[in-house]
Amino acid sequence: MGKVIAFSSIKGGVGKTTCAANFSYLLSSLGYNTLVIDGNLSGANLAMQFGIDLKNANTLHHVMLNRKKVLDAIYLHPKSGLKILPGSIDYELIMKVKAKGLSNTLEKIRDLFDYIILDTPAGINENLLACIEASDEVLGITTQDVASIGETLKLLELCSQLGKEVRGIIINKYNKRFGLLLDQLKKFLGKEIIGVINEDPKVSEATEYLSPVVEIFPRARASRDFNDAVLCYLGMKRKESLVERMFRLFYK
Repeated sequence: MGKVIAFSSIKGGVGKTTCAANFSYLLSSLGYNTLVIDGNLSGANLAMQFGIDLKNANTLHHVMLNRKKVLDAIYLHPKSGLKILPGSIDYELIMKVKAKGLSNTLEKIRDLFDYIILDTPAGINENLLACIEASDEVLGITTQDVASIGETLKLLELCSQLGKEVRGIIINKYNKRFGLLLDQLKKFLGKEIIGVINEDPKVSEATEYLSPVVEIFPRARASRDFNDAVLCYLGMKRKESLVERMFRLFYK
């Protein structure tokens, strides 16, 4: 059966959707049959990462309300082979859908994929609880500021109470000149940090192209960081280029 991974943070604005989109894109590019789902039932925005027009789209909401079959709501990203199940922006559907139905939807399709990435909402609410309960493991997404770390600690405690493993943490928008540094973050969180995504203007620029940064700017700093994070998750390691090895040797 496929593994369901919830990309979660109690605090909003840390880049859960960006991380979920880029991580799943790379998993698919490596040959894993991957599905990414917008699990934010009241604030869907994953589709924007891939340029999917939601005006007349079939969505997770249609599936959960039994208006569409799940395979009719999955979109194929042509370049990477990634499958995408977007959420709806239709107010009527948003108000009618019940978060507790998410687990049943996933059970119908999880054996079709190697990995299912679940983008989750912020806050502690019924929607987030349903996403975590439907997942096999959680990846915590945080930035390095104190407020985000505090909310991440709450997430770790919540997952512990729900009996869900937090596989690791991704530090997003990292800048070594501001906020808590990496060694401090490791000490505070007490969890494996599988990825450090450095702050990079190319991430925002990629949204103008309606594409993940790893697709449109594959050589950008953030793209390399996402690649390292995926390989770390898989227990692999990216081969450094000669320039990177020289830089690391002389600028430790």
